Amino acid sequence: MIYLVEFQKLICSKEYDKINWNLIPGRALNLIANSKFLTNHNLEEEYVKWLMEQPTAKFTGYVYELAKQVRDSVGHNFWGSNGDDLTKLPLHKKVTIDKQFDELVKKAKENGKITENVWCALDTSGSMNSLTSCGVSAFDIGTALGVFFSTLNEGSFHKNVIMFDNVSSVKQLNGSFSEMLTQIPYNAMGGTNFQSVVDEICRIRRANPNIPLEDYCKTLLIV
Repeated sequence: MIYLVEFQKLICSKEYDKINWNLIPGRALNLIANSKFLTNHNLEEEYVKWLMEQPTAKFTGYVYELAKQVRDSVGHNFWGSNGDDLTKLPLHKKVTIDKQFDELVKKAKENGKITENVWCALDTSGSMNSLTSCGVSAFDIGTALGVFFSTLNEGSFHKNVIMFDNVSSVKQLNGSFSEMLTQIPYNAMGGTNFQSVVDEICRIRRANPNIPLEDYCKTLLIV
């Protein structure tokens, strides 16, 4: 909070070259990236250059908040687009979101209590389009959790989720947080057949006997 006062003084005096981005709290950094401040003061390039050099960016929020920012920027039909619509997401905002997601993953690995792989089974049926009290859909939250836990996984199921409606399928994700979000398709129709998840896990085991048993997730999280 102390540096925010100094930050405001630098803005008022237009001494933008003296801004120390490292000292800005995560929430404030997120607000800056989602505002017109960087664009209006021609700071986008400098900001992105600094951020790309950082392993992560500070953030104390929830992963679904970052997912909502991607969706709000790209549009409501980007699920399953495989990144085609990410051109609508300004680079400085995309890098901020991805780096802040990396910070949440880092915190979970260093300070969390998750010590084993968690396989997320995501309900992608039409009912998941219902809005929550957070102002985002259940699917938005579920997808964000799926990407988060799959990124924490190690071994054969790193960045891997199961999706189910009438039937189940496995999706191998890749890339950054914002890119992975677009790789999970949303089915506006279909039912909620959880038995198909069990069937899919059995199918994967039979079809891939080479995958070590220890790679299989100890926890199945149904969203």
